[in-house]
This record gives sequence, C-alpha cells and structure tokens, in this order.
Amino acid sequence: MMAAGRDLDEPPQQPPEHDCDSPILMPIVLLLLTVNAAVSIYRARRDPRNLAFVVFAYAALSALIACVLALERRRAEAAEGPGTGKLRVAVWGLAAALSGCFVWRVAETVPPALAAAAWVLEGVFSIVSFCALVLYQPASGSGEAAEDVCGYRKLPLPEELA
Repeated sequence: MMAAGRDLDEPPQQPPEHDCDSPILMPIVLLLLTVNAAVSIYRARRDPRNLAFVVFAYAALSALIACVLALERRRAEAAEGPGTGKLRVAVWGLAAALSGCFVWRVAETVPPALAAAAWVLEGVFSIVSFCALVLYQPASGSGEAAEDVCGYRKLPLPEELA
C-alpha cells in the first residue's frame, strides 16, 4: 500500500539533519537569553510583580530548552525509553505554563473581548500540544504502526473503539 509516495510497509525515515547542529549555536542562544533576562531583571527590580514574571519566564524557558534538547538527543539516538514520556510531559507542561503566563500578561492590557480570545487560543494550544506531545506515541516501525504517514500511531477514533 502506498501513501504520500512511500510504501507503508517500510519504516518511517528519520528527519534530515539540520544545519543548526553546531556546537556553538546553543551556547550563543543561551547567552543571549541570559543577557536579555539580566537586563529585564534589572529594569524590573523595583516592581515585584514584573520581577517575578521575568524570573519565571527565564527559568521556564531555560528548562524548556533543556527538555527539548534532551528529547531531540533521545530521538537522534533512537532511545525511546521510560524517561521519554516524562520528557514529553515536561515539554508540554513548560510550554503550557509559558503560554499561560504570557497570555495572562497580555490579557491585563487588552479589552476583555480580546483577552477572552487570547485565553481561548491558549486553551486550544494547550489541548493540541498535549495530544501531539503526550498522547501520540512514536511508531515502532512495524506494519501495524506504519499506517500513519508521519511515523506516529494514530489515536483510535470512537467508531474504532467499538
């Protein structure tokens, strides 16, 4: 059976290597993030609310980067072990917390209708990212799991459950 130009019986291909696998790129990104956080902390030093926001955003973004890098490293090594699920949940939790934190700050400054729309979009993002990161399991490469073109097992639909 063919789907999207490839045989479904063959295992999914690994994604191509990116040009951003440079060993110097991530330290530069983290340095820029830290400098930006330090400047923001200095500016917010007299406002505890802004200071807490900046510190939380920096800590959560740093943890998110670390978790995503660890998850990518496991994927590159094809080491889908018991810790991978915890990393996926951590990535989802940190991304949802960051988006909620940013929406909370934006919602304070916009009219109520726009704030409600921002919260709805953040809720949709959290639900969709939970499904994509936590509920979907990587395909093992066997024939039964290879029915999805992206290399992930499909979630059972309600009619398939009966």
